[in-house]
Amino acid sequence: MPVKCSLCKDRNAVVHLEFSSMYYCEECYSQYFIRKVRRTLEKYKMLEHTSRVLIAVSGGKDSSALLATLAGFSDDVEILPFHIDLGIPGYSEKCREAVEELCKGLGLKPLIFKLETEGFTMADVAKKYKKPCSPCGTIKRYWMNKVSIERKVDLVLTGHNLDDTIEVLFQAYLTGSVHTIAKTKPKLERIGDLIGRAKPLIRHTDLETLYFSSINELPFVVAECPYSRGSRSIRRKKLIEKIARDIPNFKHTFLSTHLKTFQPLLAEKTRLPPLRKCKRCGMPASAEVCSYCKLKERILKHT
Repeated sequence: MPVKCSLCKDRNAVVHLEFSSMYYCEECYSQYFIRKVRRTLEKYKMLEHTSRVLIAVSGGKDSSALLATLAGFSDDVEILPFHIDLGIPGYSEKCREAVEELCKGLGLKPLIFKLETEGFTMADVAKKYKKPCSPCGTIKRYWMNKVSIERKVDLVLTGHNLDDTIEVLFQAYLTGSVHTIAKTKPKLERIGDLIGRAKPLIRHTDLETLYFSSINELPFVVAECPYSRGSRSIRRKKLIEKIARDIPNFKHTFLSTHLKTFQPLLAEKTRLPPLRKCKRCGMPASAEVCSYCKLKERILKHT
């Protein structure tokens, strides 16, 4: 016998969230998802004093769900969808097409930056680095910030979800990375030319965003990045998922304890490196030359 939706009590359930023991029909689930995003925005005052936001859209389910949700109820905030075409053979083109299709359906015009205009692509990076995920993150953060400055954006929103956050924290606590623990929170305020960033999906699990994007038939790429296969972050996520199967509320409890206890305590005790301007590009840096310029120089020497 079909299970009924826990909310409307009428329609058949299509989604079961084990951590909350709730069942949802398609309509009630979409409402639940959007309501949870709105509450996260309000709880952490993410859009306070904000008139224009840049939403980083990768073509995956998380950022697609974020863009679709905010496009539906953020009339007071101007949205700039931003996509970086990393030039990954057989993958980046699909991601770009998904973003373009999504934005067309939402009535938004995406800003697309092609990394190849810098003289290299992630294919070149992967030849030089055995673990290209870290330099890829450097590239994304740099261009999100640079474009935000150029477009006079108040805040950058990313699709990082609960699973992503717990994986980072799991590794940070394991290795004693105090700076990472101190700065991992729902919203980071602007510091000079380092534009503030926020994660509206920080309380949503990976599965929740998958359900929402699938139910609403949002365009997104299912395949994982070919350069991330076998990465340590994916292995850590699998380990965390095994724990969550035995302790369904593990991820939520982990994040709650971190935000209420350890993050505020370490933020008071930890001094982040002072920012200066990169002598090459003028962007914020913790050294004379920023990480992106160092990366770019190294890659261009071998291309």
